Amino acid sequence: MHEQSDSQAAKLTGAHDAAFEQGIFCGALGAITIAVWFFIADLAQGHALHTPSMLGSIMFSLLQGKGTSSSPELIPVSLKMIMVFSLIHGATFVAIGVIVSKLLYRADGDSTYGMTLVLLFLIFGASFIFLNMVIAGVMLGALKITDIMIANLLGIGAMGAYLKRCHPGLIVHD
Repeated sequence: MHEQSDSQAAKLTGAHDAAFEQGIFCGALGAITIAVWFFIADLAQGHALHTPSMLGSIMFSLLQGKGTSSSPELIPVSLKMIMVFSLIHGATFVAIGVIVSKLLYRADGDSTYGMTLVLLFLIFGASFIFLNMVIAGVMLGALKITDIMIANLLGIGAMGAYLKRCHPGLIVHD
């Protein structure tokens, strides 16, 4: 009896570790996909790395309670701000990836989680757009809503494709 509980504990620990590792990779994949999209969009406009620098500067100013002092398009490219934004962006996506991966591991054993995951993706997407429009509305003056939507769709698509490959037997029922 004791051996059976040890074996179940080992199985759960292995699933926990796999979910965590998949979540980290999944989140990093989503963050990198979005970063690459904005890098390409910035290059096309002749302003390489402007978006992460601008977002980092705006975030830093807002966190300090200063607001934004100049037009977003006039904010100079700063390696420090690129790194600040990239770390926050990457950490956020890794956290989302870990949460979704852990939910998927649960869904493998219980099909009622499928709809929860669909709603979770919709909530994350809507929340990002809401935050852009309400809290940091100034960003929409410098970022095109189409670029934001395309980047998010690419990020969610990359994350979803990776997780679908990791969980091929998972089916969302009506």
